[in-house]
Amino acid sequence: MQLSRLGERAVVVGGGIAGLAAAGVLARRFDQVDLLERDHYEAEPSVRPHAPQGAHVHILLAGGLHALTRLVPALPGWLDAEGLPEGDLTEHVRLAVGGRWLAKVRSGIPVRSCTRPMLEHLLLRDDGARGNVRVVTGCEVLRVEDRGDSSQVHIRVDDEPDRLDAALIVDASGRSSLYGKWLRVEGRSVVEDVVDGGVLYSPCGFEIPGALADDWMVLAATPEVPRQPNSAAIMRLGGNRLLVAMIRYGRPQPPTSPEEMLECMRALSVPEIHALLSVARPTSRVHNFSNTANRFRRYASVARPIPRVVVIGDPLCSLNPRHGQGMTTAAIGAEQLALALAEHRGAGDLTGFARDFQHRLTGALRQPWEMALI
Repeated sequence: MQLSRLGERAVVVGGGIAGLAAAGVLARRFDQVDLLERDHYEAEPSVRPHAPQGAHVHILLAGGLHALTRLVPALPGWLDAEGLPEGDLTEHVRLAVGGRWLAKVRSGIPVRSCTRPMLEHLLLRDDGARGNVRVVTGCEVLRVEDRGDSSQVHIRVDDEPDRLDAALIVDASGRSSLYGKWLRVEGRSVVEDVVDGGVLYSPCGFEIPGALADDWMVLAATPEVPRQPNSAAIMRLGGNRLLVAMIRYGRPQPPTSPEEMLECMRALSVPEIHALLSVARPTSRVHNFSNTANRFRRYASVARPIPRVVVIGDPLCSLNPRHGQGMTTAAIGAEQLALALAEHRGAGDLTGFARDFQHRLTGALRQPWEMALI
């Protein structure tokens, strides 16, 4: 179906999963899409300085996998080519509770283990192939100006100021939320729901000699309270590479070395995890991440929202990564944007679109938000 044109230019702020997926959506409806990102992308997938959570264990759940596949039909084949095949949620994601493995059964629910840098790399490939997506890296977004029938984004690239006219702006800037800052500058407040479990994530890359068994994608062990309050997750990265994460509660002293992290994991009463890691060799430093509070900013309830600006991804709803929902909620946001634009009846007039969209996306994210609080 041929989609109608909505304007000359759309701007996406933030080049993570949500922003990259949104750029592909907007490229179908606008003459040009400018994707503004603070960091620079490397030729190969890598953790970006302003996205340290890219070092952590990530998984693409069924909702996110289906959403991204509808937006980027080539994605499953690209993931297969990278050695990241599709698995089954309860057959290939193995969970140990109280030191015992849950039964291995087939659920029919698909899942993919995939690092955030790899998924960003593949979405960037898709955006680049569209021909009308311009990626501006090393870009600092300063503010947004309402100009009546359009908006203007003030940016700085390599210390040079510039302005971009935009018919629609998508804030996918990360947990810090530029939209929230812009509202505060104008004296407007935002209701924010915050639930902080005090979780500390400590991931590290490893590799093992020889081949891995092919009957699992992720191994995870839950805490055994009160004996030991820690949990762990091990994700396959393709070949003999692993990403191992120690998950601790109450924000204890973080481990500073792979050896220290593995020592903490010896408290887990799961011998299979011990055996696997006993021959593992670290391939990275330990990354500690404590900014794990669940936050839902109620932008749909703002009395006077900024015209032509919508918010998706972490700036709207950022979740404790324990349930692995981050990439999925980002994908849901991009797909909801595509659906909302397809249903918009104003042709090139986007008046009122932002408010309607924020209400729509808030409803779509209710279930993952409630899951994160369990």
